[in-house]
Amino acid sequence: MSQVFSNIDKIKAVNTEHLLPQLYSKQQDEGPCISCFSFIFRKWIRKAQPAYRNYAKAYPMASHLMRRESERNSGFRQFITEAQLNPIFNRLSYDHFLKAPISRIQRYLTLLRAVLDNSADGPEKAPLEICIEKLKNFVLECGEIVSEETKRVEIVFF
Repeated sequence: MSQVFSNIDKIKAVNTEHLLPQLYSKQQDEGPCISCFSFIFRKWIRKAQPAYRNYAKAYPMASHLMRRESERNSGFRQFITEAQLNPIFNRLSYDHFLKAPISRIQRYLTLLRAVLDNSADGPEKAPLEICIEKLKNFVLECGEIVSEETKRVEIVFF
């Protein structure tokens, strides 16, 4: 568990400390529709990069360890199968949950692009474009890290 999920606390902390409270506060101040929020995401990106880089770097090994343990340990394999059948997990595999933090930053990118596409011209448009570009570069960087580490894991274990 410590090898597979060692970085998840940092991912959770960066989101609960640097993104969610700021967005909730902004929403309470301005109502259901908020404006000028790109600075929140830009600040979050700066704070989140180390945690997500570490997670991206550890993800291939974590995935390999889960797969290997499932192949070797019938009790673990049964646990994974039973967990997958639990309605809470919506029949999703363990790999979905391992990949979720990395997928989340990709979804943020998609969300911000949709906001930009549906926004009128205004003072927030240029900062939002900058934020999207920074997030896009961050998503690409995490993808490259996962790819490099996957190659290392394959070299070591295959």
